[in-house]
Parts: sequence; C-alpha cells; structure tokens
Amino acid sequence: MYRISISEISVDDFWWDINFRKVVLTRLDAIGFGVLAAYLKYYHNNFWIKHQNWMLILGIGFLITSLYIPIEPNSFYSKTFYFSLVSIGAMLLISKADSIKTTKHTIIKRIVTHISKISYSMYLVNLALVAQVIDYNFTAQSGFEKIYLYLLYWSATIIISSFLYRFFEKPMMNLRDRF
Repeated sequence: MYRISISEISVDDFWWDINFRKVVLTRLDAIGFGVLAAYLKYYHNNFWIKHQNWMLILGIGFLITSLYIPIEPNSFYSKTFYFSLVSIGAMLLISKADSIKTTKHTIIKRIVTHISKISYSMYLVNLALVAQVIDYNFTAQSGFEKIYLYLLYWSATIIISSFLYRFFEKPMMNLRDRF
C-alpha cells in the first residue's frame, strides 16, 4: 500500500533505485513472503513437500515474467507490483531449494550449503568491492569480454566472500556462541 501511495512521484532510473528499490519500507512485503514460506513449511509441511515441483515451475515463471516486462522508472508497475512479483517468485523457489539438503547429490548439496553460508559476505562485497572494481578497471568491448568479466565477477565474489566468512564471520559467530 505504501508503494502505491508514493507511486505518483516522478523519478529517473537513479531515483527509482533510491526511492523504491532500496527503501526498507517499500520492500517489507518481501520479508512477509519469507515469513509466509516459513509458515507453510512449519504448519503445512505436507503441502510444502507435495507441491514443491509446481511451486518451482510457478516461481521460475514469475521470475522470467519479471525479466521480460519492461521496467520504466515512472510506470505504476515498476514502482509497485514488480517488487512483489520478484519476491513471490523467489518465495516459490524455496520449497525446492529446501529439499536439496536431503538430496543424494553431494556436490550440489555442498555447493548450495557453501553459498548459503557465505551469502551475507557475498551481500557485503558483491557491489562495492567487486562490481565497482571490475567496472572501473575493465571495459568489455565484445560479447566474449562481457562473459569473461561476468565470470570474473562471480569468481571474485565467491572467493572473497569465502575468505571473509572463514576468517572473520565464522570466528565472530564462534566467539558469540561462547558467551
């Protein structure tokens, strides 16, 4: 409702990002969808497990749809429903992702577990530390170079985040647990 109430504000791409995408108050529904997913898993676990495949397909559909509807900074959709569409899509993926921890495919399980552990570190380093350094120092001239820089971005983000998790975040959590 808050996003709808401020949707008449005229913005460009920068101010759309500042006024809508990066404001906690305009994104509280994303947390609500996460709480809804936790509620379904805890209180309706049979539904959670039984319908995980169709929720996966529906979630991918929501996310693909959100990619192909143009985001014009001043459109009502991009200021309001776009965020909910992405959040609902992500919520619908959680049930299938939750089942991965019980999979026999140990390499997938290990990758997902590691990314889950370093996700906060990835959040901290991905834009300011990695993306901006790559953007300021490298300019892609061809499609191949764009792919190379994209792979460099993800590799650097995962490597730096792994070190940050192992040498700072995990020791701090261990210290916290001792008190």
